[in-house]
Parts: sequence; C-alpha cells; structure tokens
Amino acid sequence: MVTRARHGRGPGPRSGPASPSLFFLVCVAVAGAYGAATASRKILFVQTVQALIGPALVPAAH
Repeated sequence: MVTRARHGRGPGPRSGPASPSLFFLVCVAVAGAYGAATASRKILFVQTVQALIGPALVPAAH
C-alpha cells in the first residue's frame, strides 16, 4: 500500500502539479531537436526554442 503525504501529493520531491508540464515540454524540445536535425532547421525555432522557454514560465503559472 502506498501512503500519501498530508499535503495530497504523491511520494517524491517533484510530484507537484508542474512535473507533468515540465516533462511534456522536455519531450517537445527533444522532438524539435530531432526534427531540426533530420527535416528542417525551421523546426528548431518554431518548436524547440519555445519548449525551452516554457520551463521558466511553468512555475510562475502555478
């Protein structure tokens, strides 16, 4: 049985509401870097740069 802390979050230091957002932003950044390397450099600026700016803004949104 897994017990939860009193504050309602799961176990671990990074299980707050920002964790899924940061995870998916990193996924988008990796996909953008791969796309820029294999298809078009434009993808680097359209997708990857914005995905790298996102983690700075996620804590401010929560």
